[in-house]
Amino acid sequence: MPQRKDGGDAVLEALRKLDVDYIISSPGSEWPSVWEALARQVINEEPGPKYINTWHETLAVAMAQGYTRMTGRMQAVLLHAGVGVLQGSMGIHGAFQGEIPMLVASGETASYGEADGFDPGPQWLRNLSIVGGPNRLVDSITKWSSRVTSSEVIYETFSRAGEMAQRTPKGPTFLKCPWKPCLKSGRRLPSSRTSPRHPRPGLSHLTLKP
Repeated sequence: MPQRKDGGDAVLEALRKLDVDYIISSPGSEWPSVWEALARQVINEEPGPKYINTWHETLAVAMAQGYTRMTGRMQAVLLHAGVGVLQGSMGIHGAFQGEIPMLVASGETASYGEADGFDPGPQWLRNLSIVGGPNRLVDSITKWSSRVTSSEVIYETFSRAGEMAQRTPKGPTFLKCPWKPCLKSGRRLPSSRTSPRHPRPGLSHLTLKP
């Protein structure tokens, strides 16, 4: 029988197909399924993006932007909800102005403990939730923004965000990803669909001054 994957596996597989080298993050508590998927990737010796942990969201976005400027390869940034998006917004704006492709995702919660078996904690209701959702914070400084609506569409939504970021004119895209769907098992991940590859320039375009 095919192995059913959870949302973290879907995120990681989408980034794998997008040819992302690094997931750069100053994380909050809403990405446990991604951490577990990264751990399984290491244990199973599978290829895929490596993880870089930073102490600040501005640094995470700046590292992704700098890597892409040097290599032409889009990278992924995972931010904490609310304040994490605000902290990273200056870097996201810079990537937007510079037409730098980047896939940025923020956690969110769609419920606050009403459902049995899932309570994200009171901090989400008190401090982390944004009126209208975190997309409102970056709609004007991203090329495209959307949200994950269920566990079944995580793979396709992340794939779509990465593809949109790399279309001309290039720029950062943003996804709101509630963490409850990421904890659920979804449908079997597609194996035939491959995301379009971005250009891979060498360093010949750089001019070194004596």
